[in-house]
Amino acid sequence: MELKKAETLAEVKVTFERIEENGDEWFSNLLARDDELTRWVEKGQVSVAATPTTALLLRQRYGCQRLYFANVKSETLTEDLKSFLVDAPEKIITMVLNRSRENEPVKNLLRAANFSHYALLKRVVKVNEPKTPEKIVVEYARIDDLPRIEEILRRYFDPLLDHWPDKDEIEEAIKAKRILVARLENDVIAAFHSFEKKGMSVYSRYVVSVEEFRSRMPYAPILLRQNLRLHRDCRKYLGWILDDNEVSIKVHQALGFKFDGATEEAFVLGAIEPNHVRKA
Repeated sequence: MELKKAETLAEVKVTFERIEENGDEWFSNLLARDDELTRWVEKGQVSVAATPTTALLLRQRYGCQRLYFANVKSETLTEDLKSFLVDAPEKIITMVLNRSRENEPVKNLLRAANFSHYALLKRVVKVNEPKTPEKIVVEYARIDDLPRIEEILRRYFDPLLDHWPDKDEIEEAIKAKRILVARLENDVIAAFHSFEKKGMSVYSRYVVSVEEFRSRMPYAPILLRQNLRLHRDCRKYLGWILDDNEVSIKVHQALGFKFDGATEEAFVLGAIEPNHVRKA
């Protein structure tokens, strides 16, 4: 299977749409929006490859390739992957979205192609509005907060697993008022919460308080509560948490979030050591 550098969004879309049209079955972990795909292509990060039954997309970041695929005949996926991996990069990470274990066969296929487990994220969801604490003020991030937000991201999150946004993506989120911050009197950001609204749902991207400030006040829950209040018209609030991040799990459960059964499992090929921080 020959990889080809994608020059346009149309090349990516036709590669995947052609696979979808070839069969009755359909599975894909490429859930990026067109504007996201366009940004990846313009940055020269995307390569694609395809057989009659499988489409592959590789995104180069952080010294590793992130693999997305689409397949219409599950029995061919293993062979297609093995064929592709003969000349593929050594370090690859890919994600499998699970609901009620219906994608267990796909995970088995990845294992058969020599991928191994890297991490498991569990989705939390909340459908009602909590009380907002009094006398707590948070605000939207400013453009001059960008360096501090980048610093916190790189301190607490795994670049492979957590999809670190590029500088221009953080700037775009700030301008769109998709980042809330907890700011101290000396203008230092003690915590931030990045999110995105889609329809009647709010998706939590990152929420973290800086460790040295946590003894003063529960900043992460404050930011989450403020976001819930600002989007009280929405029906759902969703986010993903590492299955062993006990601090984050307790914070979300205290706010009324519950696991809804959806999980997303990361698989890697090659010697990639876990790099996520449990304290975020």
